[in-house]
Amino acid sequence: LVPPLVIFGERIREGLLTPRPAFVRTPFLWLGRMLVRRPKTMAGLAFILVAVSIRPTLSYVKDPLEYNFNNLLTRDPSADRRWNIMYELGLGNVGAGYIGRDGVLLADTAAQAEVIRKALWDADQARGEKRVLKEVRTLGSILPQDQDEKLLQLRRLREKIDRHRKLMSTEEWQEVTAFRPPDTLRRIGIPDLPRRVRESFTEVDGTIGRLIGIDADTARFNENDGRELIRLSKSMEVQALGRTWVAASTSTVFAGMLSAIISDGPKVTLAALGGVTLLLTLAFGLRGAPLVLSSLLVGLLWLGALLGAFSLKLNFVNFVALSITLGVGADYAANIYARVKSEPQSSHGEGLAEVIADTGSAVALCSLTTVIGYSSLLLSR
Repeated sequence: LVPPLVIFGERIREGLLTPRPAFVRTPFLWLGRMLVRRPKTMAGLAFILVAVSIRPTLSYVKDPLEYNFNNLLTRDPSADRRWNIMYELGLGNVGAGYIGRDGVLLADTAAQAEVIRKALWDADQARGEKRVLKEVRTLGSILPQDQDEKLLQLRRLREKIDRHRKLMSTEEWQEVTAFRPPDTLRRIGIPDLPRRVRESFTEVDGTIGRLIGIDADTARFNENDGRELIRLSKSMEVQALGRTWVAASTSTVFAGMLSAIISDGPKVTLAALGGVTLLLTLAFGLRGAPLVLSSLLVGLLWLGALLGAFSLKLNFVNFVALSITLGVGADYAANIYARVKSEPQSSHGEGLAEVIADTGSAVALCSLTTVIGYSSLLLSR
């Protein structure tokens, strides 16, 4: 829409819709003239900044991810107040549910649940001092264990008491009767459990017994440490019945996002860089593309140095901005180079200064709108 509007404005009065404010253009005209008059000095300053940036950038690249989730928490005190209200309403276990504090796993059938529960527990115990789980429960695990053996012992005790009945007086028999196992003792089944327990393991459609609840030992891991969450998530994953079973929990979700960044982040970044390189090569050829890419590389080095200086880590929320930055960063240099290439007379002298003043100021304005847009997120809670 801009080109026809400009033409319409020019027909009415020249410069009506294309003013050239001095406060925008003048600083860039000065910069352009400095670049023309002292190119070696300006390039030298840039390379000095590059040299200073290399070491902190390389140091930052070794550990760029944020593993301390405390640094991602809101500083809004009202959030803590709402969290306390939620706990008072009995909604504290948002990470799992009624049957597990840290995770819940759903089997296909009730018969599978006990097999998976045992596999989860045994796999975690095999980790020794690195084990994390405190308890893994199914509806069946809540029932008394070894019931047949216990009933046999109680039957023998009852028979022994009955066998010696004649040796006891009436008073002695009344005393012993209180300890005599009743004749009605039997195996306790799921229908005998309290209704609240049964309902906790019952799904909306009435299916019962497929759920597996998991409690982690909080003394063995720090839930605000990303590396610890990855370790916990591994304890909530097990091979059983020919399949991989993964528990649903906030821990496995956060750990999954971290693991995705660790494994896919470099691939995504290289893919973005490769796409940008290919596009610039097609647009500017083998001589022009390296010029634009070198500007992008310089910008990335400076960015890495600033991130390291301010200890700003990448996380699963802001990581996407890195690949976007590759495209946006190359875009600015590409606009300048495209303007220079389209006007041969501007390759040196005052012409190049005019390019920096006109296109350079437009690029800076475009960059500033992006900075303002992202900076508004600093106000977000």
